[in-house]
Amino acid sequence: MTAFLATFFRWWFGELGAMAPAFLFRLIDAPRDGYVVEVDAEEARFLRKTGQGLTALGRLNLTQHDDRPNDFENRIGVRRRDLGRAGLTLRIPAVAALRKRLELPIAAEADLREVLSFEIDRLTPFKRTEVLFTYDVLRRDTSASKLDVEIAAVPKAAVDHALAVLARFGIEPEAVEVGRGDDRDTANGAARLQKLIGSSEDRRTTGVAAWCLASLAFILAVLLLYLPLRQDRVAVDRLATEMAEARKQVDDAVQQRAEAAAHDEDRVRLRERRKRAYTAIELLEEISRILPDNTHLTQLDLNGGQLTLIGNSASASTVLSLIEESAMFERTSFRAPITQDPRLSGERFQISTQISARPVR
Repeated sequence: MTAFLATFFRWWFGELGAMAPAFLFRLIDAPRDGYVVEVDAEEARFLRKTGQGLTALGRLNLTQHDDRPNDFENRIGVRRRDLGRAGLTLRIPAVAALRKRLELPIAAEADLREVLSFEIDRLTPFKRTEVLFTYDVLRRDTSASKLDVEIAAVPKAAVDHALAVLARFGIEPEAVEVGRGDDRDTANGAARLQKLIGSSEDRRTTGVAAWCLASLAFILAVLLLYLPLRQDRVAVDRLATEMAEARKQVDDAVQQRAEAAAHDEDRVRLRERRKRAYTAIELLEEISRILPDNTHLTQLDLNGGQLTLIGNSASASTVLSLIEESAMFERTSFRAPITQDPRLSGERFQISTQISARPVR
């Protein structure tokens, strides 16, 4: 009957956990006073755990094999039965754990331990049956639907060895956890491994069941009031997010369409401009045709739509008139005064003219 109740309540609170707000779990999972023991190859270190932190009690030298009760109590300052009453946790040192960070879909959080259990063979050099593990959710990125998780794995053999060492002294811890090895390694700063010691847990089942029954009525009352409001708020937030995303997509599409239309207009204008513009060869042919034989050019510059001619002719005014009469040129004028060139017995000129657009046919 006791085992059935324990199974029922684990299932029931698992279902409620998917709906209950996070602050209720913080209230329920408040730090509990007790004791912590750390075991290595040479000694076991006992510490008292309170809400303020950890306090060192004493050490046992494991190489002397001295397990007399009086010697234990003199060294530690606590009777063995008091350790069991207050709750003793076996802490595996952080150096004995393999830590890895990985990124998972946020949907995996609903059943994260089972997901990691299937992946443990790939994430660590151990087989699933050879390792115990715990995990921490470091970050939830809801926008990218990603979950940043740190996993700490400890060989099962190391845990079994530590349990066997404590068993020599008649000590049975309530739970096993792994230290973090940093400033979070405080009274409530270590994470529990997958394995819990069954016998101590069984002794607490009756008390836990009674506490659960008393708490259940309060939790259900709070949920009945809170959950409808929370669900409405979540639905409103989700709808607002979807509307904002849809509005952004529409704005982006309108902007892209406007940019594409502007590019098309630019291409059309450029194509039309090229169709109406004379080529350099056509301009040279026209200049060669209209200039008289007694005219010599020393320089010809084409800059955009402006043509500059520098040269010598018997009559610079005649050259200007001939250029003005051509359909290819307009707004023709002298850029500098006309000067006499005694070497060539003519007038030196500098004429500037604008190139006309090709007539539309």
